[in-house]
Amino acid sequence: MKRTLTLPHSIGPGAIAWLEVQIGPLAPGQRVRVTTRTGELLGAISPFGRAERQSPGTYSLPVPPDVIHDDALSVIVTITEANMPPRAPTPTEVQNLKLLAPGSAK
Repeated sequence: MKRTLTLPHSIGPGAIAWLEVQIGPLAPGQRVRVTTRTGELLGAISPFGRAERQSPGTYSLPVPPDVIHDDALSVIVTITEANMPPRAPTPTEVQNLKLLAPGSAK
């Protein structure tokens, strides 16, 4: 899944934006991997425990300022698991992405 997200407002020097990732149920061993379009890893989400894997959750990943251009961030989100090639997530697995600036309401 490729997405370009826009900040709700510009951020100042040294400020950190956050990428909010809302996920649904994942199978054991699956994780959500988020990279920039150039391949820089922003983070991986792997809920631990049966209840956590089966329940929706919202996770926040810090976004380095140097990967935001013109108040926008382009990301690639994949599902990874052992011995399988990465694949695009289903709408149930990754339900929403939101780019947040410091001081913006969630």
